[in-house]
Amino acid sequence: MKTIRLPIAILSALLLLALPGWTQEENARSSSEDYYDKNFFQLNGGMTLGIPTGNFDVPGVDASLGWNASALIRITRSFPVYAGLEVGNFIYDRERLDFGDLELETRPAVFQMHGMLRIAPPTNFFIRPYVDGMAGFKSLHLKTKFFDPQSEDNSAFESETENRDNAFSFGIALGLEIPIFHADDASHLSLDLRCSYFKGGSAEYFVRRDDAAILNPNDPIEVYEPTNSTTDLIMPHIGLTFNFGRGQMD
Repeated sequence: MKTIRLPIAILSALLLLALPGWTQEENARSSSEDYYDKNFFQLNGGMTLGIPTGNFDVPGVDASLGWNASALIRITRSFPVYAGLEVGNFIYDRERLDFGDLELETRPAVFQMHGMLRIAPPTNFFIRPYVDGMAGFKSLHLKTKFFDPQSEDNSAFESETENRDNAFSFGIALGLEIPIFHADDASHLSLDLRCSYFKGGSAEYFVRRDDAAILNPNDPIEVYEPTNSTTDLIMPHIGLTFNFGRGQMD
């Protein structure tokens, strides 16, 4: 439940921040056509919720918060079409063991990288819709981190990635961009709301063993066992988009 509450709280705060920006945004620009003519480059970052679906929706692979980021550049003059790259990661479980002078934590995770093509149909409304097509890969792996419990910040001093498997991935996303702040006619900051669906190929990944609660492991990786399935995901996203202008694209 806490996983769901945090994005809702952040979304509510960002929407409150956006309210004065909507009025300012309409006054700052004579028409939305100027925005679509001048908007040239986009940087986006935010939180995502990885929700396993289909055969990937198994015990031990929980809906989990993660991050993603993207960069897009406009590739057409007459119509807002962008191309770019998106990366993201989420951890769906963790196991930590304390050995007194050393702590080990193993985290099964999903890393994704996709090429993107975005179409943003022009509108005269302050909320701007878009649709994304994506293709790339996902990497499912275990990462073990080593901690010194005596250190002041308890940060990891070493990490290693094990049992990595990759799968082809493609998907589609629908999103809304809501302006919050304008620097000038072409550059501004927007709230970004999006939901993506990814079809993922088959891959090997790790889930918690049924008898993990009664084990006495010498290594946190011992509480996990491999399984294999397709890796479909639904991924709601909330973030911020920085739009940069370069004048009219003549």
